[in-house]
Amino acid sequence: SPALAATMPSGGQALTATWSANSCTGTPWGTVASGYSNTAYSSSTADVCASQTRTCTAGTMSGTYAYTSCTVNSYSITFNSAGGTAVSTITQAYGSTITAPANPTRTGYTFTGWSPALAATMPSGGQALTATWSINTYTVSANAGAGGTISSSKTVNYGSSTTFTVTSNTDYFSSASGCGGSLSGTTYTTGTITGTCTVSAIFMTGTLTPPSGSCTVLSGQNSCTIDLAWTVTNPFGATTAITANGMTDYISPSISSGGPTAFTVPYN
Repeated sequence: SPALAATMPSGGQALTATWSANSCTGTPWGTVASGYSNTAYSSSTADVCASQTRTCTAGTMSGTYAYTSCTVNSYSITFNSAGGTAVSTITQAYGSTITAPANPTRTGYTFTGWSPALAATMPSGGQALTATWSINTYTVSANAGAGGTISSSKTVNYGSSTTFTVTSNTDYFSSASGCGGSLSGTTYTTGTITGTCTVSAIFMTGTLTPPSGSCTVLSGQNSCTIDLAWTVTNPFGATTAITANGMTDYISPSISSGGPTAFTVPYN
């Protein structure tokens, strides 16, 4: 410097050499030869890794990013099944596609989704999801034979019970069965409902005349006791009932019933 003249100038020249470095030092990669490039990152971890190309030119490294590698952050999605079967946690990189897990199951309920909704790709920070459910309902049907009525069929939630009114016609006795329940008076109460089922009511009437018998009312007494014997077969398998004129009714829970049974005969 200055440049060497092509021909000798008047007075000659005094020249000084100039130099350029053939490498860059102090870079994230150590010493880099002039003309070579490397990819650098703005941070070592990130949801989205920002990068730039840094090139060594005459001892000067372009760019400012200082990290030689970057790892995409990973996050987790947790699932609260709210009484259903367990669902495993999903852990994967930010922005990666989420494959929805199999739906949980819960006895007596139908799965309706996750709250909030499951993301399509892994969001920053992950998610905490809770299952939502709708309770199953079942039809409890009711039917009645001749001689009385039963209240209408009902729709009942899983795990609940319900009642029906069983009404006998005059001179009829009622019996009901089905859905794990029992009859008390005119009210039939089902057991716990876990599926569709039917309550059936039947009604019975008739006249039973046992063989004649007699007893003696002793002096000073107003009644005597007589043993009567009979045989009754109920083809429906329900309660057998006998109304004794002027005496206490006899009701037997067995299919076939009979005497002898003691009745108190009043003195008229």
